[in-house]
Amino acid sequence: MICTSIQIQNFRNIVSAEINFIDSINVFVGDNAQGKTNLLEALFFGTLGKSFREKKKDTNLILFDQPSFSVKVNYKEDRENARIQNIDIKLTREGKKLVSQNGVFIRRISELVGDFRTVLFCPDHLAMIKEGPSERRDFLDIAISQLFPGYLSALQKYERVLKQRNKLLKTIRDEKTDSGASQETLDIWSEQIAEWSSIISWHRWSYIQKLEKIIAGIFRDMTNGDEKPALLYDPACGRKEFEQLIKGLEEKTDANSESRTVFQKELYEIYLKQLLNNKEKEIVNGSTLYGAHRDDLIFFLNGKEAREYASQGQQRSLVLSVKLAEGEISKEITGEYPIFLFDDVLSELDNKRKQYLLKNISGKQVIMTTCEEIAEKGSDNIKIWSVREGQYTEEACICT
Repeated sequence: MICTSIQIQNFRNIVSAEINFIDSINVFVGDNAQGKTNLLEALFFGTLGKSFREKKKDTNLILFDQPSFSVKVNYKEDRENARIQNIDIKLTREGKKLVSQNGVFIRRISELVGDFRTVLFCPDHLAMIKEGPSERRDFLDIAISQLFPGYLSALQKYERVLKQRNKLLKTIRDEKTDSGASQETLDIWSEQIAEWSSIISWHRWSYIQKLEKIIAGIFRDMTNGDEKPALLYDPACGRKEFEQLIKGLEEKTDANSESRTVFQKELYEIYLKQLLNNKEKEIVNGSTLYGAHRDDLIFFLNGKEAREYASQGQQRSLVLSVKLAEGEISKEITGEYPIFLFDDVLSELDNKRKQYLLKNISGKQVIMTTCEEIAEKGSDNIKIWSVREGQYTEEACICT
């Protein structure tokens, strides 16, 4: 996939910008707070229709004193004579979001997820190692949703049911309502939580298996085999129960489609049993204690949990390897690489790891930011912009 250009109006500190990218490495150089990350944020809007930085409300992204912002991303498949497509997103100060693809109005942004695929790395992604499970679930959900529409659908249905079920649990607790109708509704939602959890867990577990294999190879090459990463899926149903399920699955079948059917059926039973047997506990707590919303992914480096024992540089290298692996999985499934958005990716990497990265982004479209110009270029095909106060000026294009 190739992003050919982007047009931006009144987004963060960008009054107006139109940028044409080359198919390989695009580097944006400038001091902090000049608009480098804002550009990547605007590009990411084409992927999910939301920011990767703004946690409160998207209207905060509108340039001060302006009524709205607009972002138009133009892209195409990475093949000869591919048709250029576009995603156009406008957001008003009142919070109304207007989305169109190739001039056709789109009712829900979820209909576009997977069309414009990106892999994003930013310094905040170190939270994937350092912080709580929600950071790691977010990574898995964004990566998998771009590849499998069914996963995104299951995730959205799960979140709606979870919200309703939690509300009912609090109502039963606070109002001491224990009617047959309430219990029946609770059981129905328990069945749905179990159903969607089994689908989500299958995708997460399968994705992590692929991820671990690729990351192992990246670290082997990056560190000459000195550092060995490992990943562990920690499902909400319990590691012991999950490991027994996987072991039984391997003994029953090795056919992929059959494995998935058996896996989801048995995991559904595990979750449903936990939900039905622990209703009183959940009522006291006022929330759902079992389900995919409590999953986790644990990172290890050289046999030790990375969160506790890995250095800042090692953690950064681990997250970077995850992002490179995410791109490889996307190519394996879709047939082409996504667009790599790298924000301040080179800081805190030693020269060895920096050279590894520059070498291995060759042949991919990369849009990256840095405070310092790259001294050692990993490719002859590179375009460089300087960034100052939300304006982007082309400085050089070293293209063969």
